[in-house]
Amino acid sequence: MIAIEHYLLLVTLWVCWCGLHSLLISVAVSQYLEKVLAEHVRYYRIIYNLISAVTLIVPVSFSLVMQRSETVLMAWPDHSGIGIVRFCLILTALYMFWSGANHYDMKYFLGISQLRTGRNSPLLNDRTSSFSASGVSSIIRHPWYLGGIILVWSVPENFYPSTMITGSVISAYFLIGISLEERKLVRCFGESYRAYQRDVSMLIPFYCLCRLIIKPH
Repeated sequence: MIAIEHYLLLVTLWVCWCGLHSLLISVAVSQYLEKVLAEHVRYYRIIYNLISAVTLIVPVSFSLVMQRSETVLMAWPDHSGIGIVRFCLILTALYMFWSGANHYDMKYFLGISQLRTGRNSPLLNDRTSSFSASGVSSIIRHPWYLGGIILVWSVPENFYPSTMITGSVISAYFLIGISLEERKLVRCFGESYRAYQRDVSMLIPFYCLCRLIIKPH
């Protein structure tokens, strides 16, 4: 049986990872490091990605170890119809990542652009110099975040207490990340992005559904 202290430690590990992940990419820290590192700032994004990946091993490994002594709380039913639903959810999440990638500067995301230009742009983050409202971005503003939330709850076949904790913390982190990114985008694009916010839903395509239901005759 898992002691409550282990669950508290798991929460702490995930919160620390999320906090470190956000802190290192924040505008204030990025701008500070840009001044301190000078011409070496070009390596910052690559180092940031490596730190994020390596430190992710700790909470994931701890969660997997805990599952060996846990009881399954719930699971995806062994039913063909439910299996199709789960498959569709995973497929939807992958589509969100694929289609959303068209609206991000992937070279910047990986740190390749910084090696060429020698600069790190904390304000624009992974967006290009202008945001696009085409494709999936005309339906929801944050396809990557939605895809991440869907994967967290659709990929695990069995849900242990540690799985529920992991999914809850990561989902909450994604929602906080959306808020932080929205602030950056408003600062960067101003009223044009505010108009985009008014026309396109954040995660659930309510506005799009309303336009389809209430069509002008």
